[in-house]
Amino acid sequence: MKNYDNWKIATPYENEVPELFETEKYNLFSTNEDDVQNFNDRIEEISKEYDKDSYNSYNEFFQEYIENLQDEFNLSSDQVGALEIAEQNYYDEKEFALEQKYQQMKDDRNE
Repeated sequence: MKNYDNWKIATPYENEVPELFETEKYNLFSTNEDDVQNFNDRIEEISKEYDKDSYNSYNEFFQEYIENLQDEFNLSSDQVGALEIAEQNYYDEKEFALEQKYQQMKDDRNE
């Protein structure tokens, strides 16, 4: 894990151009293809759960789920927002890696 942390810390995000992926429907974007695919899969599953007695319309039914899934999978309604989410995730991971490296150094000194 130390090697991964060192690599993650040393890799500058600014030099990378992330690829954007779009959901099959709903015009939502992410730089994480797995998140987009998971969103698409969940929407497909949810469409099978539609209960006509509980909702006034199919759109009402989906609107409730789309917003929740959009947050769950860190999807954005525009490309710029998806890039901002990716950048924030990168910096969060880098900060975590730095904290782990600092903790490991501290533990090594205490041994």
